[in-house]
Amino acid sequence: MNDKLIKLLSSFMGNAKQSSTRTSIGEQSISDLMTPDSIRYASPENVRAGRTSQPGIPIDMVELNRAIDQLLSSEGGEFAKSIGGDILKYRYGFNQKREGQSILDEMLEKLGKMNAPGGLVAHRTEMGFPSYFNGKMNLIKEPKSKELSANISRRLGHFIPGSSEEVPDTIALFGDKFGDRKYSGLPGASERAKDRMVSTLLHELIHGGDTTKKGDEIRQGSKAHQLSRLGHLEDFEKVTEKIAQDPSIKDILFNAIMGKSYGKSFLQSITKGK
Repeated sequence: MNDKLIKLLSSFMGNAKQSSTRTSIGEQSISDLMTPDSIRYASPENVRAGRTSQPGIPIDMVELNRAIDQLLSSEGGEFAKSIGGDILKYRYGFNQKREGQSILDEMLEKLGKMNAPGGLVAHRTEMGFPSYFNGKMNLIKEPKSKELSANISRRLGHFIPGSSEEVPDTIALFGDKFGDRKYSGLPGASERAKDRMVSTLLHELIHGGDTTKKGDEIRQGSKAHQLSRLGHLEDFEKVTEKIAQDPSIKDILFNAIMGKSYGKSFLQSITKGK
């Protein structure tokens, strides 16, 4: 399929998503069925953070779109208001919802385009968390001591804006499959793994709602500044803790991250300690 046709198809699917006029066959819409893999998935590549690198597993963006649709159909209003209040710091409810919704709208537009210009793609990893220690980033699976652990700052995910208008933004969700399985005997271990990945997904998707382009000036107090300022992690955590509390929605999001054939067996393997 040539590049022009792919771009045209991507544009059509993005518009179809926003108009909400989706004709379904079974559980999938016609636009879902028409989506070529070159649009549906990011190109397989290593995910880099600092000097670390590990294999990236492309996430199915059609499934992720459908999962986000279901999240927003039940919690979209609360999500928008929380972004506007907790992150953007608007004081009044109508401003909170309006400005928070503008972040969600930009995020949805990128999600709808997927692996195409102006879109957004996602990877997950399984080999550990890029972590800062003594000012350097290393790939760390498990601290060897409590003292070492106290001096480590783990990165659970990151958002990378496209390097040009022709390149989609990228989200990476870091994971440690073997570490999660090692602690499978602890109460709630599998649920904590799920909570971590869903929370990280929502965090990075909020960054995806930033309209700032490479080279743009970021002004004090602007949306871009509020989304990237020092200390934003605590505010983002307030938002993600409020959203996706419904276990069924959380399962949908997690399985979209992990893949239909992998999500359930992954949780089972953690629970059984395999």
